[in-house]
Amino acid sequence: MVNQKTLNLNEVISRYVDLIDTGNNSKRNNEIAKRYFGFDGKGGSSMQVAGEPYSLTRESVRQITNKVAQKLRDTFVVPKELYLAASIVDSKTPASSSLLETVLVDEGIISENYMLEGILSIIDIMDMKDLKIKSGIAIKHNGCRFIVGKENINLAQEIESIAITLISHNGATSIEEIGKEIKGLSKKIKLDFVKDVANSISETLWLDVESDWFYFSERGRNRFFRRLEQIFSVYSKVNVSDLQKAIKRSWKKNFDENKTRLLSKKVMLDLVSSSPDYEVSGNVIACNKDFSAEKHVKHFDLIIFNEIKATENHEIREKILEDAVVSDVNDKWSFSVALNYSPLIIQPEKDGKKKRGCYKLLGEVK
Repeated sequence: MVNQKTLNLNEVISRYVDLIDTGNNSKRNNEIAKRYFGFDGKGGSSMQVAGEPYSLTRESVRQITNKVAQKLRDTFVVPKELYLAASIVDSKTPASSSLLETVLVDEGIISENYMLEGILSIIDIMDMKDLKIKSGIAIKHNGCRFIVGKENINLAQEIESIAITLISHNGATSIEEIGKEIKGLSKKIKLDFVKDVANSISETLWLDVESDWFYFSERGRNRFFRRLEQIFSVYSKVNVSDLQKAIKRSWKKNFDENKTRLLSKKVMLDLVSSSPDYEVSGNVIACNKDFSAEKHVKHFDLIIFNEIKATENHEIREKILEDAVVSDVNDKWSFSVALNYSPLIIQPEKDGKKKRGCYKLLGEVK
């Protein structure tokens, strides 16, 4: 018998497996089982890897591990620490493996640097469903280890997909925004898991150390930065309040109420500040990169911009603008689209109200 009083749970399991009699080659078989199930604390392995040191086939390893698992089911007396470990894992899953391992180490249940897969294996082998405890599943996502339930086996990938979509539409997203898209978990667990998944993505850039807002530097499209490239191909400086107005009117085209969010002034400033292409001073954004108007701005948007630029105060009435740039009936549609959605122009305001039928340039012209 194994004296459990001074041992951690993982040590109890390992020493018990050492005592299992599977006939000839018991020591070898037990070592193979420990490697496969992760009882050695190294995270488990495939049957092929477990059998390689002994030149055994996967079928041989399958027979050996099945025999050891059956011996455990028949003779292993589940210690209270395993019930406690299972309960902790069940209550905090889905979560990063490192978080759960830290909790179990702090509780004195497992040894430091012991990988949780060994505990998940023994929970599964002992079939503890009678206590309504679900066996967690170890997965890898972007090279990071997570523990999830069977019902959440694809949650990490789902979170990444949601993040890509929201960032593509809005420029950045937050832990809270993604959490709204996830059902069936407590708020703290899902927000912690979202953050861990976001941190597993190498392209993730957090807007600041206190913020839960982030975006991807090189993954998926980002129409916010595409709009900035359009805007700063013709402007040298733009006020952030006017930039918000320009982004909002640009967003109106193909608007998706389930995905599109206008960023707050602070988040927008933080987002712009995070890029080396822009500088923020107070509420004014400047660009230190030379974007090409011919490359980034639509043809009719540029025509309208140049027409307003030619006026004395960079402001013009719609009728005058239309007469100046629409020379063919086929141009009316392009003119209407640019007038309603172009991020290069906004409507001026008087006494807090928009001046109807009037348009002005967005910022300081290059």
